Amino acid sequence: MKRIRFAVLGCGVIAPTHIWAIDRIENAELTALCDIDRQKMTALAEGRDLFLFEDWKEMLASPEVDAVAICLPHYLHAPALTDALTAGKHVLCEKPMGISLEQLRTMTTAAGEGRKRGLKTGGIFQHRFSPLVGEVNRLLEEGALGTLEEVKVHFLCTRDRDYYGADAWRGKWATEGGGLIINQAIHTIDLLIQLMGMPDRVQNTLYRERLSMIEVEDRSEGIFFYDRGKNGCPPRVKLILENDLATSWQPDIHIKGSRATLVLKGSEEFVCSDPDLAGRLSPFAGEEQAKAPGKACYGSLHGRNYEDFLEAITADREPAVSLESLADSTEAVLALYQSHFMQTTLPVPLTGWKKPIELDFKGEIQ
Repeated sequence: MKRIRFAVLGCGVIAPTHIWAIDRIENAELTALCDIDRQKMTALAEGRDLFLFEDWKEMLASPEVDAVAICLPHYLHAPALTDALTAGKHVLCEKPMGISLEQLRTMTTAAGEGRKRGLKTGGIFQHRFSPLVGEVNRLLEEGALGTLEEVKVHFLCTRDRDYYGADAWRGKWATEGGGLIINQAIHTIDLLIQLMGMPDRVQNTLYRERLSMIEVEDRSEGIFFYDRGKNGCPPRVKLILENDLATSWQPDIHIKGSRATLVLKGSEEFVCSDPDLAGRLSPFAGEEQAKAPGKACYGSLHGRNYEDFLEAITADREPAVSLESLADSTEAVLALYQSHFMQTTLPVPLTGWKKPIELDFKGEIQ
């Protein structure tokens, strides 16, 4: 079987996790890195015989690259993806897909054109490959929790001054596209969508209360409205999302049924009020045996995400995380932002766009 030669485009904090995932796959090989920061790229390439590029267009012209993993700042995902597909490369793009409705539409169109030429485009939502999430979905499909009475997301994390100060693109609408929703809580929102379906409408309010040096939100309160959700989803799902500067990582989805209550705590842990259901879920909980490098919140499922993408290339099928499904979850996130700036409940898919502006700072300066 032909080995698929990968290039990692962008050598920031997530790049080592991608390299780890590529290294784990028998029929994949890392052949190139690309970053404008030569020192950072060289450090990541230490001990490896790799092609190093500072210009992604030069990298995309290389015959030693079959597929590109996009690990760039958010605002560069769209141009990098369209250039890679134009160059005839398969593309695996980190979340979020883009930071504007125009970017999403451009990328989806490019993926469709690439598909006609046999090119695969996929996204990184590694937590979808969690065995625990899969079993929770099966429980919901069976109605094991009874009639769903309440579903809510309560997401907490810490991203402090040092985090936002480490990279100039973070904390700005034009380059990150938002704050904790688009960069951290997006994973939990994606899991909610896998379990309950895409919302029909959203309402949301953004706040900037703790970090004065950013333009974007550090707290958000919103609602997903469903006309006919998946797995018996109730009509309203509340989302409380907060960078509280105290909690390391709490990605909780609370599901209250008439028979039992379940809290999905990310993709590896849970709490369930019913002992029998807890016993059924327990074998699926916990991390993968091999721990990925990087932050604990990344989990250990990038390898499965990559394995699926490689199989999509070699078996000529669509990736499980298709670009279109990456676009759906990203659009739900963008809708939360747009609801705030348009000051109204908005339909999903979005039909309009208002440019985000710096949020008023209300709170204690941290």
